[in-house]
Amino acid sequence: MYLFFPQWQGSGATDEVYHGARLVRESLPTTINFVEVPVKLLHPVTLENNIWGYSVLVEQLESACATLKQHNPAQIFSVGGDCTCEIAPVSFLNQHYQGDLAVVWFDAHADMNTPESSPSKTLHGMPLRTLLGEGDPHMVQSMFSTLSPRQVFLVGAREFDPDEERYIQAHQVSLFSPDTIARNPQNLIDTIANAGFNNLYIHFDFDVIDPAEFPYTAFPTANGLSIAQLMTVLDMLRAHFNIAGFSLLELVPGDNPSLAAIEPILSLFSSFADEGIKNG
Repeated sequence: MYLFFPQWQGSGATDEVYHGARLVRESLPTTINFVEVPVKLLHPVTLENNIWGYSVLVEQLESACATLKQHNPAQIFSVGGDCTCEIAPVSFLNQHYQGDLAVVWFDAHADMNTPESSPSKTLHGMPLRTLLGEGDPHMVQSMFSTLSPRQVFLVGAREFDPDEERYIQAHQVSLFSPDTIARNPQNLIDTIANAGFNNLYIHFDFDVIDPAEFPYTAFPTANGLSIAQLMTVLDMLRAHFNIAGFSLLELVPGDNPSLAAIEPILSLFSSFADEGIKNG
């Protein structure tokens, strides 16, 4: 299943990632048949329950969950706006594979805050912690399942809030810095395999890329991975595991954006459509 979910409210008051998601979709082959989750554009983003845009985010999460339940896919390849788009597909696939799902989080940030710990109160800094069962109670109850810390593999993360650092250390979450990946990408493959996982979900926030190569992201963060390094790792993951899901998120078009640099990533994403994916 190809899912288009251009949700933007999780990033705050700006809808830039909505337009970024549209641009990514338009850059992919027209032969890909996306199922779209409706997203409200003209909607005030207010603070409620320590989360900006809370009510509409809950409504759209429930809509995404209903869409997945209706289609019941074995694989989900999604283009989305902000990182909160992950809550429905990751929790769905984790239930589908009965916990045999490694979530490889390519992102400059851990996205592991809670509504209480978040400095910004924007939900796109909380989706992974929510998936781990420690987010807003209503959102956690709306999900299909929760992850355990052993299922999470942070790749390229290099900017953390204090509570995120405490959680990572306390729960021994696997963390692969850009330097670690650049030196030995095989270590990631071995760690996932040794943990016993057969299926992967690849979360890909464009800010994992070094902004010197690709600056069109919501939060460009220095000292990231090169696109060549990322392609090496992605190809290795694909060769060793069943890719149950893959997302492209948080692109911000800016002025005169060029997606030429990320063409290899877009080609990899679209190649799954060429191969055919299970259950639609």
